[in-house]
Amino acid sequence: MKRALLLVFCALMSVQMFSQNDLPNELFPTLAGLQRTVCSEYVDCKENKTYLMHADEIKEINGKLYAKYGGVFLREENSKVLIYSFPYEKDFVLYDWTLEIGDSLQNLGIDPYSFPELQYTAVVDYVAYEEYDEFGNRTIVKKPLGKKRVKDISTMRFLDGHEYKAWLFGYDWEIGDYYVEGIGNVGKYAGEYVKLAHPFDVPTCYYGERLVCVSRDGVLIYQMDDAEMDSLNTECLCDGGVGSTVEIIDSPINSFYKTLHEGQLWIQHEDKTYNVMGMEVK
Repeated sequence: MKRALLLVFCALMSVQMFSQNDLPNELFPTLAGLQRTVCSEYVDCKENKTYLMHADEIKEINGKLYAKYGGVFLREENSKVLIYSFPYEKDFVLYDWTLEIGDSLQNLGIDPYSFPELQYTAVVDYVAYEEYDEFGNRTIVKKPLGKKRVKDISTMRFLDGHEYKAWLFGYDWEIGDYYVEGIGNVGKYAGEYVKLAHPFDVPTCYYGERLVCVSRDGVLIYQMDDAEMDSLNTECLCDGGVGSTVEIIDSPINSFYKTLHEGQLWIQHEDKTYNVMGMEVK
């Protein structure tokens, strides 16, 4: 009995210790040390807001450890990032680094109407919104979100000198989003690592979440153009972020240069040039 109590006490102390320090790599191989600077972009109605996103707490749910990221809880298993749904009391797959072309991933959303008592984000597989009849009676309507399909798989080279596997998700009628292994969403309006469908009313002047930069363990992986940062009045808050327009990037692979060319950030390595999306510029 005393041995069992000691083990429980040690486990609780471990959770407390992890919540105050970096995440353990063995439990969170991609989330540990990952930082993303995000800029909420508005036009005219309010100023843009820049903030740093990273996992900052560990919580045990049903005997498993989750990293708190904003208002949601994530864990990693078998090359997947799983997100916990309190309404369903189960995990959904947020990222799957093993998918092939043609595979699908469930679209996810939040439901603030059906679960107002929850302390955390209510992750669901539908979008909920309000409707009113002619007498003013309110009804909550739920619409299934369906799935997104892998359209293409490629590789992208970023500022740290490494090539990352990239999945292009979307539907046949749209370009879709790029998910990059271990990094998350990348692209113009892909600031959120946890990209959920928000059923809230937002100002028409709200454009979206812009990804400013990404780093892991203090090493810069991605950063938007300096000119674009100036236009948004934002900055990179990640450890390892840089602000100069021309510099050498310290990476495991030598001779990487970050240059600003006609307002665009280019990465030069040996005889090739890449844009910030990791695609070669001819």
